[in-house]
Amino acid sequence: MGATRAGKALAVLISALLLSGCATVNHPDDSWFSRDKAYHFAAASAIGAGATWAAGGDDAAPVIGVGVAVSFGAGKELYDRNVKNTYWSWKDLAWDLAGAVAGALAATAADTL
Repeated sequence: MGATRAGKALAVLISALLLSGCATVNHPDDSWFSRDKAYHFAAASAIGAGATWAAGGDDAAPVIGVGVAVSFGAGKELYDRNVKNTYWSWKDLAWDLAGAVAGALAATAADTL
């Protein structure tokens, strides 16, 4: 999968999430900074780094790593909403995205050493 194709796939995934209508934009119990957000960042960072490393030296590896990590984050939000009967948190997903990018960049940088 080329970098352009992988980027388009990630854009489609993010667009689908944004347009899904399953989101609570501003839930009163959802702050931007909490222990939960640190967990989201750390888990997505680990998943993003691992998926980037597993994708190998392909130019699309970081995009694949971010896509995999964000997909796991979206799955967690669906679980929260549908199984735990709580709410979908865009703030959690934003921290997932930040962690995924950090992990993918770290794996890419470590691969060049």
